[in-house]
Amino acid sequence: MAWGRAFAACVRTHGTPTFPDPVYPTGRAGAIPAHADAAWATSLFVRGPADKVDLARALNACPQLARQMPPPPQALEPPTALTLHHMRQFAQCMRDHGQSGFPDPKSDGSFPILGTPYTGLAPFSSTTVGPDLLAAQNACLKFQREWRLRAS
Repeated sequence: MAWGRAFAACVRTHGTPTFPDPVYPTGRAGAIPAHADAAWATSLFVRGPADKVDLARALNACPQLARQMPPPPQALEPPTALTLHHMRQFAQCMRDHGQSGFPDPKSDGSFPILGTPYTGLAPFSSTTVGPDLLAAQNACLKFQREWRLRAS
């Protein structure tokens, strides 16, 4: 929740003064469900359809913090064929935007980027992301529909 509060504060200072603080979903008894994903994580902020627009703006306004969103717990199942397709589209988009060595995802849904020039994209990475890589990532976010980048 600390990350969520910092993210909300950043968004408020970047043009969305009514962006809410995160609220832990009720009925969860404090536990993150095993099937949690990026949609679950964003549910900490999203209360209705109008909030999704604010969240999209927020992710663009505070990209450094957005990349630090705590990863969801490991899924018990590999990504669906459609999700894996979107992940491959993201990888191709990254290559199309100047990141020629960006790898395709593995079958478990992780991207083998640790120890590569793309390490900075990994959640909680302390590696600085250069402007070209950040621009490519921002251009390709449209393919991150139902998943978050996991590094391997």
